[in-house]
Amino acid sequence: MKEYIIAIITVSIVGGIAFALVSTKDARLKKYVRLVISLIFLIVLILPIKNAVSQVNSFKDNIDSFFSSIGANVDYSNNLIINSSIDNISMGIKNALLEEFKLKSEDVSVEISVNRDNIEAIKIEKVKIYLYNEATWSNESKIEEFLDRIIGCEAIIVKK
Repeated sequence: MKEYIIAIITVSIVGGIAFALVSTKDARLKKYVRLVISLIFLIVLILPIKNAVSQVNSFKDNIDSFFSSIGANVDYSNNLIINSSIDNISMGIKNALLEEFKLKSEDVSVEISVNRDNIEAIKIEKVKIYLYNEATWSNESKIEEFLDRIIGCEAIIVKK
């Protein structure tokens, strides 16, 4: 602001001196000098408005950037929630299988697919059960029936 006031005072003083130096006899020249001084003064007055507009645009860009970063953070948070839910559901299914069929923890792994469209109601679409070692002797149809009863979705049993 201080520079702006100094610029206005400087243009006014220099313009006044230039206007005074022009001979009073030549009215036409005085008219052009007055026009040039007025244009320079007008430019000095308009410059801060241009700077203010650019600052407003910069502020708008910062606001847009801020809200887009919030959107990215929300997406990241939603993915964390969904992934955490998948882990918890997988662990719950595995524990239920271990308890129901008396299997060892290292002989079973669970992989689930969920619908990621609705964060508020995660829906299990498919469950894959991997059976290893002694668990491969388990009855697949009983495991599928059990999973259908507790989850109600497609279950695939893979023996390895």
